[in-house]
Amino acid sequence: MYEDTPKRKPLPKDYGLSHQKVARLAKPDLTNYFETPAIFVGAITGLAFGIYFWATDPPDDFLGGICFLVIVAVAGFVIVGVPIHLAVAFIWRKLERRSNNLAKLYSYQRDLANYEAELKEEQDAYERALQEYLTAKNVRQEAASARLSKSEDFWRALSGPDFELEVERLYKRLGFHVKTTPTSGDAGVDLIVMRDRAVIIVQCKAYKNPAGPAIARELFGTMVHFGADKGVLACTGGFTRGVYEFVYDKNIELLDAVDLAIMAQTYRESGR
Repeated sequence: MYEDTPKRKPLPKDYGLSHQKVARLAKPDLTNYFETPAIFVGAITGLAFGIYFWATDPPDDFLGGICFLVIVAVAGFVIVGVPIHLAVAFIWRKLERRSNNLAKLYSYQRDLANYEAELKEEQDAYERALQEYLTAKNVRQEAASARLSKSEDFWRALSGPDFELEVERLYKRLGFHVKTTPTSGDAGVDLIVMRDRAVIIVQCKAYKNPAGPAIARELFGTMVHFGADKGVLACTGGFTRGVYEFVYDKNIELLDAVDLAIMAQTYRESGR
C-alpha cells in the first residue's frame, strides 16, 4: 500500500536556487557563442577595422569592398569575439564554483531524477496491482457466475427501494445492526451498519449500467463528513474502471450483483 503523504517533489528553492538560476546553470558551459555578446563585440571590432581601411584606401570595386567588410567582420568574431567569450565563460564558471551554486545544481538535479524515478516506479506498481485486482475479481465472478446466476438475476431485478430493503435484510442476517435513513435528505447515506463499534455507511444503487466515479467520490465525502470507519457502495450494474481506481487506496468496499449473491450464498451455507 502506498504512503498517504507521498514524498514531495524537490524544488530549486530547497537548494537555495531560483528557477532562473537553474536554467542558466544548466546550460552546457556556454559553448554556444551566439548566446553571449562576444559575437557582436568581435564582429563590430572587425567591421570597424574594415571601415577604417576602406576610408583610408577606398577599393576600386564596390562589391569587392562589401566582401572585404564581411570577411573582416567574421575575422573579428573569430580573433576577438571567441577569445572574449571563452574568457568570460571560464571566469563565470570559476565564480559559480566558488559560490557553490554548481554543487547545489548537481544536488538538485540528482534528487529530482531520483524523485521522478521513484514516482514512475510507484505508478507502475499501482497499475500492476490494480490490474491484478481487477483480473482476480473477474476470475472470481466468472467462477461463481454459473452457480449464482439465478441469485444475480434476483438482485438485478430489484427496484431502488426493494434493493435497499434487501441489502438491509442481508446485513441483518449476517449479524450487523442496521439503521435506515429517510428517503429524502439522507446526505448520500442509505444504511448505517454497525458491529463491534465500527460504523459503516452503505449507499445502494439499483442501476442497469455500471456506476461512475462521481458516486464513489460522493460516498467518500460522506464518510469523511460523518467520520465513518468504512464505506460500502452497492450497485447492481457494477462499476467502471474509474471507480476501482478511486477506491483503490480508500476504505470503501464495492458490491455488485455477483458480490451480493456470494454474500447471500455464504449466509445460506453457514446455516445461520
